[in-house]
Amino acid sequence: MSEIIETQPVPVHIARALDALDGIQDDDPDLDECFRAGLAAATLRAVRPPYPPRPTPEAAVPATAAIETADQALADATEAATTAEEAVRCAAARAALRGEPMESYPW
Repeated sequence: MSEIIETQPVPVHIARALDALDGIQDDDPDLDECFRAGLAAATLRAVRPPYPPRPTPEAAVPATAAIETADQALADATEAATTAEEAVRCAAARAALRGEPMESYPW
């Protein structure tokens, strides 16, 4: 028996950030950057209904490059957000990605 799970579309800037973060190499030596990237991705995925599963990126990316791409995508996503909840979630993910506390984030 299968269960149908309702999902919502992933906004383009969030998709770009998730693609970058999901592409980080499994054996990347910078554990701090990998941890921050994982926290940012988890923050972005904390939505109801959930986003649908995304394809696994084929090319692995170093954490530093992925974080740069995701940071810019999240800046764009915060500006393009259609709800306050989405804007706050994107800003929180960006703060996590940078290793900054949310309350210090420059609005």
